[in-house]
Amino acid sequence: MGRGPRSRRAGPLSYGSRRGGRSGLRHIRAGLTSASDPAHEHVLHKLTSTGPPARFNEPTRTSDRFTAKGSPGMAVTPIDLYASFLHLRQDGRIHAEQPVFDAERDGWQVMTFHVETDADVHGDHWEIHTAADEVVACLTGGIRLCLRPRQPGDAEERITLSAGTAAVVPRGRWHRIALDAPSDIMSVTVPRGSRLEKRTET
Repeated sequence: MGRGPRSRRAGPLSYGSRRGGRSGLRHIRAGLTSASDPAHEHVLHKLTSTGPPARFNEPTRTSDRFTAKGSPGMAVTPIDLYASFLHLRQDGRIHAEQPVFDAERDGWQVMTFHVETDADVHGDHWEIHTAADEVVACLTGGIRLCLRPRQPGDAEERITLSAGTAAVVPRGRWHRIALDAPSDIMSVTVPRGSRLEKRTET
């Protein structure tokens, strides 16, 4: 049997985090164990960020205690989405954490980053998320979401996303992003089980 392109589990990926600055994508290649693929049926209704300024790997939350006047016991403060990823835990808590994509991580993750070239979105690789669908949103600029052909010889499917639009990539579908202009992108998915595969087509 001929040897095809080698697929690898995606290690922690660090995207550029500051809006307006050039985004760098660092691949930290590590041997990761395989993950199971349970169905995720919960729906994301609302994203809220509360509590004191988030420190990496520490939760941002609202106290369940209220003052006599009914105001929250802790202040609600902004979170820089370009400097943090939001991790949505199954217990309902939301953490603002270091912007690193960990393919062994459970729970939904909200990622926002500024990109200027195809290299910033590892455009020379296909990626796949096996634990959940992925929402890819173009906040500013313009991008193309490319879906890998299901059969050899077929053309890839391309979806153009302008500022303010999004698309849902089905779980288990290989895809990549190409840029039409410097852009701000938001992605929401479950990292666990994600993989990258080097593109071989020209």
